[in-house]
Amino acid sequence: MSGIITKFGTPEPVAFKEKGCDTEFAARISGALYINEYDGTACGGNLPAFAAEKIEEHLAKWNKDDKLLGVDGKETLELMLNYDLMEAGVSGSSRIDDITITEETNELYQEQIMKPYREAKQEAREKAIEAAVEPHGPLTEVSYILSSHGMMAGSSSSSSQKVKWNSDGTVIYSTHSSGGGSSTEFEYKITPEMAKKVNDYVADKRLAALAKMDIPTAVMFDNFTSSCINMTFDDSSIGGDKYNSVCLNCGPAGLTFKTIEDGLYELFEECSKTGECIKNETTQMDDGPFANFNRMIQMNMMGVTVPDPLDGMKKAQEEAFNAAVESTKSSASTPSASTNGKWTCKCGMENAGKFCANCGEPKPAGWVCSCGTVNTGKFCYNCGQPRN
Repeated sequence: MSGIITKFGTPEPVAFKEKGCDTEFAARISGALYINEYDGTACGGNLPAFAAEKIEEHLAKWNKDDKLLGVDGKETLELMLNYDLMEAGVSGSSRIDDITITEETNELYQEQIMKPYREAKQEAREKAIEAAVEPHGPLTEVSYILSSHGMMAGSSSSSSQKVKWNSDGTVIYSTHSSGGGSSTEFEYKITPEMAKKVNDYVADKRLAALAKMDIPTAVMFDNFTSSCINMTFDDSSIGGDKYNSVCLNCGPAGLTFKTIEDGLYELFEECSKTGECIKNETTQMDDGPFANFNRMIQMNMMGVTVPDPLDGMKKAQEEAFNAAVESTKSSASTPSASTNGKWTCKCGMENAGKFCANCGEPKPAGWVCSCGTVNTGKFCYNCGQPRN
């Protein structure tokens, strides 16, 4: 047999200990086996039971390793089960879906194992950040930029919020957003106290040092909103660049650096509330061929009934067709055929342009057959002659 996928789970909670801790914990573990080739007799003829048995064996010796079940358990057990399958002569791989510490032992596990682990991890992170700190001159600009990558064509949008320290001593907070067919800009003159808050936040959170560290961010998908924090320092006073730009790439907004992003956003909100508005400008723009379509969808989502633009096209086509048919019913409205392209309006005036020179009536839609009939299709309604 080949191409087998079978799920497994430990029938009862499995006891285990972590290295350096004498407390016995228990966990339920479940997953799946992906078998490429299987003759039905390997692993005792029962793949789920084989996987559960091997899990129990590995957990019985878990405290011999430096791995923590609540942190590294999935990846480690998968590798162990893959080796077990190979030893049993089975071609395939494993996947651990869930590791659940039992309710009876979970509180102890969090206090004795996970809490010290998180504290040690945070301490190591703090040391790494301190090691990445570099000297900088005055902060002259900090901005928070969001870019929305929509799944629909033309549905992307962007926004930016920025605080800039000008050479004349003023500090300006500005916002810019674009999308949905419009672009909006605001500017606020903020107080020295507010400007200091923003400056202190960048320094206290050591954003420039974080930008220099190799911190993995979450995977980006097409319909996610990505974010970044840009900072500019005047390092000329320490022998550096007057416009030293540093970028902290946050990846998908609100995931890797959620606390930092939220804090900066709140500061910018305070800038707009306490500052003096000196600019408020909205500009309509063309988002491309899908602009009207996307705006229609956005308005419908907000509960605003918007007519289908195709309805207008259909109506115009129907009106043109009806006008052409009506023109064939009346000799007064039937243009005469002519080699010079002239046509006769129903008021009697002969014209060469698109509108009647006498009454302003538009030239009938369609084409004029040699018999004098106005048509919109490929063949004449009157004599059947094909369009020339």
